[in-house]
Amino acid sequence: MGLGCVSPGVVSRRLTAAPNLHSSAPSEKLKSFWDQALAGGADPFQQVHLSVGDPPMEMRVSVLQPADYHAVIHSEIKGDGKGNSHLNATFRLSSAKPDPLPARGTVMLIHGYMARKEVMYPWAFLMASQGWRVVAMDLRGHGDSTGKTISFGALETRDLADMLAQLRARGVCSKPVGLMGVSLGANLALHWMAQDPNIAAAVAIAPYGDQASTFRRVARALKIPVTECRLSKGFAMSEQ
Repeated sequence: MGLGCVSPGVVSRRLTAAPNLHSSAPSEKLKSFWDQALAGGADPFQQVHLSVGDPPMEMRVSVLQPADYHAVIHSEIKGDGKGNSHLNATFRLSSAKPDPLPARGTVMLIHGYMARKEVMYPWAFLMASQGWRVVAMDLRGHGDSTGKTISFGALETRDLADMLAQLRARGVCSKPVGLMGVSLGANLALHWMAQDPNIAAAVAIAPYGDQASTFRRVARALKIPVTECRLSKGFAMSEQ
């Protein structure tokens, strides 16, 4: 964990700082991939900009209408011969005109920490082909959404509920409304569903159960030089 030269206050500010403020966030590379992948035809996503939350932030939302977009998605895990495995994924969007489908309802796709909405696009095409209207968003401080700090749930669940209310008022969403989240997004989906009677179901992929342990893993991944004692104090400050 290093020499412990970082104070608890610095740890707290670093862990709750918006990922899109850090150069280590892979946002631009991922966005560039999807810009190229969708370049073969008209971008099927409807882009919506909303002002949500308290403190207010500008949220970027992508909506995909239910249809068969003739998308081809392939993924496989390959070994490199050295005991390491890598996920290789390819995506191809046909230039053929989409075949619209009647809407069965709406699914909200919630990405994980240091990710952005585009990482959920393969799920969006799969679900749209089954008749679901799909909504993917950049969480507070992620992707193209604004916000200088994140809260790992307290602010984000209010942002999401506000987003849903505005989309329903615009006639963008129809019931039933379901959620699917990954990692941080999985936890947000569970908390959101517990608080909002408008949510019919939630699918949580790889949620975490212990916030303190998760913060420790994040601190190690970010290579923050801090002792266990100062990390614990920084975590307590983050909670406050």
